Amino acid sequence: MLSCENRKELTVSSGPIHIPALNQGNLVNDRIVITIKNHSNQSFQASVIVEECRPDLTTTIMLPSASNIRERTLASFPKETIPGNKCRVYNVAIPVNSFPFIKVSSKGDYEAIEGRPAGGKLEISVVAGTGRTLTDLPAHGLRIADAATFVPYGSWFIE
Repeated sequence: MLSCENRKELTVSSGPIHIPALNQGNLVNDRIVITIKNHSNQSFQASVIVEECRPDLTTTIMLPSASNIRERTLASFPKETIPGNKCRVYNVAIPVNSFPFIKVSSKGDYEAIEGRPAGGKLEISVVAGTGRTLTDLPAHGLRIADAATFVPYGSWFIE
């Protein structure tokens, strides 16, 4: 029998994602888009933190190589209410040609079964790509998504 974790709030994480400079469309990855979907009729809450490790691109490395890269917060969004049957979409700029390693964490009303994210409350995903511009109305979202950076909800883990 499956055991449900009925804690009020859970913290879910994407784990580290490397964002390459170019995507499959040979366009610059300059944005990440985080989507939180509320499939229920109830309102739920969540906050989001985007952390990055951006390598020093002025240093030449010899392969094989290993290095420590300082982590910093790229974006932080406070706890917000997401109404039932709605999506909350966060757009975060990535400096062009920065080759960052990104980790997205969210604390909120997520459901878990046996320590794994489950449906029923909020669901979250993240993907990088080429952002839409003001001439691409609406300007939020991506023109080209980089499939290699997509982290669907089922791949997230509970912290």
